[in-house]
Amino acid sequence: MWSSSGTWAVIRKSGRSAIQQKMTRLSVATHEIVRTRSGERERHTEWHQVVAWAALGERAAQHLRKGRNVLVEGRLQTRVWADARGNKHITAEIRADRILFLGGGRTPTDSRHHDDRRDERERASAAERRS
Repeated sequence: MWSSSGTWAVIRKSGRSAIQQKMTRLSVATHEIVRTRSGERERHTEWHQVVAWAALGERAAQHLRKGRNVLVEGRLQTRVWADARGNKHITAEIRADRILFLGGGRTPTDSRHHDDRRDERERASAAERRS
């Protein structure tokens, strides 16, 4: 999904204290231009919640800023949760496998695209060399 970041990414810890993992939540928007019956063009925006775990989430929090274009690859995941009053809710969110940071909204220190798969390959290659 190609979209623009709608909020700053928020990192939280998830799980029991012995096996906590960092999880980052962010929202992204997709846009579609549609024609109305009168022939006018309207822009429709839909918001999506994205969850990124561990190092991927940390990089998202570091590089994403509101309005920055981003490509998210992952899978749709639904979960059921209860609010403080005990009401059940169903949430659909994208569990990110890969996040590619694109142009727009860049910070001065972040002038290139960032490919998380490349980082993973580089880490694996470095680990093999050490072995």
